[in-house]
Amino acid sequence: MQHEVEKLGKELKDLSNKEHLRLFFFECLSCLDNISYEMSKNFEPDYYAAYLLDIDLSVEKNDGATISLDKPVSANACLDVILKRELLDNQHPKRTFRLPGVMFVSDDIFQNMKLINDLKDLIKTSITRTNILTKRERGKFAQSMYHGRSTLSLVELYRKVVLINDPLESVAFTWGVKVPQIKTYTRDELLLALEELKHPDRSYSWNYGLDKDIALVESQPSYAKFRTRRDIPPHPRVNLKFCKPITVEHNGVKRETDRLQKHGHLPIIVHSGTSDFSSVDITGLRSSSAVFEREGRPDIISDYQAFPVLRGFMPMYMKVD
Repeated sequence: MQHEVEKLGKELKDLSNKEHLRLFFFECLSCLDNISYEMSKNFEPDYYAAYLLDIDLSVEKNDGATISLDKPVSANACLDVILKRELLDNQHPKRTFRLPGVMFVSDDIFQNMKLINDLKDLIKTSITRTNILTKRERGKFAQSMYHGRSTLSLVELYRKVVLINDPLESVAFTWGVKVPQIKTYTRDELLLALEELKHPDRSYSWNYGLDKDIALVESQPSYAKFRTRRDIPPHPRVNLKFCKPITVEHNGVKRETDRLQKHGHLPIIVHSGTSDFSSVDITGLRSSSAVFEREGRPDIISDYQAFPVLRGFMPMYMKVD
C-alpha cells in the first residue's frame, strides 16, 4: 500500500484537467477503501474510548443549553468515520459533529493511519492547490465523487487524524474557547468577492440581488472597511503532556515542548509501542452548559456600524475612518 501512495504522489504533479483529476481522485478513494478493508478485518485497538458529540445549533443561544455526549461509539464505527466518512446511525447530517476520543494501537494500525493521512494530503492538494477547479467547483466535485454524499464538506473529507508516536504522560479532553471568526475586507476586496458569487446557473433573483449589493458597496468611500463575524460553536480540544520534551515545528520554526493542544474532532491515535495506556492518565470530556457563555476574545466589531447583510455573507459591519 505504501508503494501505491508514493505512486499517487508522483502522479499529482502531472494533473492538468478535470478528467485527470477525476481519475486521480478515484484512485485515492480506491486506495482508502483498500486500507479500510484490510484494517477492518482485524481492528482491535489496545485501548479505545470515544463519544459522539452532538451540538444542537438551534439551542446555542438559549440560557442553560447543554452539549450532550451520546452513547459511546464502537471502534469499528469510528474507523468507518475516519476512513469512509460515513454518517453514524444517530448523527444528524446538518448538525455540528465531533467524535472526541483516544486509541492506543499496534504498529501495523499506526502505519496504516499514517498512510490515511498521506492520502488525505494528496486529496486536499489535488483539489485546492491546482488550477483545475475554482473555489466554487471544489465542494460539488468532491460530493459527486465521494459516494454521492450531498452533505459532505471539504474539511470533513481531508481532515487528518492526530498521530502520537512519543511517550505520553497524560491526555485531557477539554472545551475550546468560543472564538468568533472575523474577516476584514477593503471595499475593492468585497466587490471582487461579490462578483465571484455571480453565476449563470443561479436564479435571476439571485444575480439581480447581487447587482443591487454591488451597487450598494460601490456607493461607499473607497477607504471603507468591512467585517463579517461568524460565531464558532464550542468544540473539543485535547491537551497532551509528554514524558519528555519533543521537537515541534510551526510555520518553519522549531521549538522544544512537553505539552501540546490538538483538535478533538476525531480520536487521536497513539502508538502503543511508545505509550502504555495503563500508565497514561486520561481525563474524558464532560457535558457542559457553561461553555456557551465563555467568550474567548473581546468584541472587535464594537467600533463598526451595522451594514445590510449581503448575499453569500454573514452579518456585515462597516467602518469609515
